[in-house]
Amino acid sequence: MRLQNLEATYLETCRNALSQEQSISLAETNHWAHVDRNQVHADWDALYKTLASVIDTSTASDTHIQ
Repeated sequence: MRLQNLEATYLETCRNALSQEQSISLAETNHWAHVDRNQVHADWDALYKTLASVIDTSTASDTHIQ
């Protein structure tokens, strides 16, 4: 499955769900006051860049993804 093949309404539903979960998380953790935000953003950026390079050529069950 490729992101380009997903329906826009499905993607919007996913974005809305993510936004709601993030709002809950931020409210429950005082906006993540207990973490180093710059490090968290750097870690997630590195992960997303790695995932982006293989997302169209891999499946979730591929060994290198796991």
